[in-house]
Amino acid sequence: MRRKKYISAVILTVIFGVIFTGIAIKRQTFAENSLHPDYLLLTASLQGNTVVVKQLLNSGVDPNTPPGPNDKGMTALMFASWRGHTEIVRLLTQRGANVNAVSNIQSTALMLAANGGHLESVKILLNQGANADYQTSDEITALMMAADKGYEDVVRLLSQHGKGLGNRSHGNRTPLMFSIVTGNETMFQTLLAAKPKLEERDNEGQTVLMLAARKGNLSMVRRLLDNHAKIKARDNRQRTALSKAKALGHTEVAAFLLSKGAQY
Repeated sequence: MRRKKYISAVILTVIFGVIFTGIAIKRQTFAENSLHPDYLLLTASLQGNTVVVKQLLNSGVDPNTPPGPNDKGMTALMFASWRGHTEIVRLLTQRGANVNAVSNIQSTALMLAANGGHLESVKILLNQGANADYQTSDEITALMMAADKGYEDVVRLLSQHGKGLGNRSHGNRTPLMFSIVTGNETMFQTLLAAKPKLEERDNEGQTVLMLAARKGNLSMVRRLLDNHAKIKARDNRQRTALSKAKALGHTEVAAFLLSKGAQY
């Protein structure tokens, strides 16, 4: 008897669950269908619905339609760039979407595309005039975002166009400096190939060569010297790359620097 009551309760629970789910789906469908056409552009761009986006744009919907109250200032182009919907990014930019609009969380379409590793979207945005040198209040750029995530192809594209190479973030450090501090050899080589300035200084007056010596990274030290980094430069406390390597016990790096004419 108890078993029958338990089974009946389970069945009722399932039935009510199906009913409530159906109501929720109907409400959602009704809400979507009753959206203003301009707002539908935002949802279609987020979902990657190219057909709907094209129809809306052809019907005269503004590609720069204002975000909704819960969208954190995200535009249709930002949504498409964030999700890597390349064809929609292309459509929106061709129709005049503002490529340099900034969201409430200080992101641009280019930053969102770079942060997601969406190379083709990054290409389109750059070709349409996206500002790769834009920085958040934390001084973060699209290049820094891509480098932090390890998206080598995006980093290469941005750096080859000289985009963001000289921008500074925390501690007044450039992207190349960050690649040395984090020990990311791939990012280091990609950024170095773009020929950035090697004598830029961080807040402590350190150059990229000094940072590489501090890390004890001989291969980075070699490459920097091959690219004519100044071996005798001194930081704010008059320390050289050699003195830093020696102080931290990086004997191999210190010996190499000495062989190249470095001084304490």
